Amino acid sequence: MKRSAFLVLFLLCASLFLVNTAYAQKMETATGKVVGIDSEGKGIAITTGEGKTAMLVGAIVSPDTVVEVKGKKANLSDINVGDKVTIKYEKSTDLYAKKIMKR
Repeated sequence: MKRSAFLVLFLLCASLFLVNTAYAQKMETATGKVVGIDSEGKGIAITTGEGKTAMLVGAIVSPDTVVEVKGKKANLSDINVGDKVTIKYEKSTDLYAKKIMKR
């Protein structure tokens, strides 16, 4: 009885670890200058790097996206084109922003 309870507990912990590890691997971070914000507040685009290493990163902003300005909760409307931000997003077929931070 104790062995089977231990085995169930072990398998549960192992599966939670694997799920957390898989989730953590899908999260990406990009820091750069805001070049565009959707007028309906559903998307943001930033440029990262310069010259040949420059890259445009766009992310979908959902109701679950957390926006912070100087460490305090804010709205996407508090971020302007030209601001430097960091976007944490989930890497999938679509890029959903989980967190947008302006310092």
